[in-house]
Amino acid sequence: MKILIPHLNYTVTVKKPRKDMDSFAEVQPDGFDGCTLYIKRPVKDKALLAHELTHVLQFLCEERDIEMHKELEHMGYLMEWLMKKI
Repeated sequence: MKILIPHLNYTVTVKKPRKDMDSFAEVQPDGFDGCTLYIKRPVKDKALLAHELTHVLQFLCEERDIEMHKELEHMGYLMEWLMKKI
């Protein structure tokens, strides 16, 4: 599954966990254009999903030179939107 965040031109790719993963989920940056979220589905633990999506938002902000602490409302809306998509 690919989730494009259009106004930031950033794509979150959601994939099944890699075979070498010990954890439930993991996020890997893919460079300027996006990141990959490896996660077991269906997602039963919404708190863990929120934890991993926080990393997604951190990578996004880092790549877009966005100061996350100055964009709290924007990040909150993105978190909500991503959780609903996944």
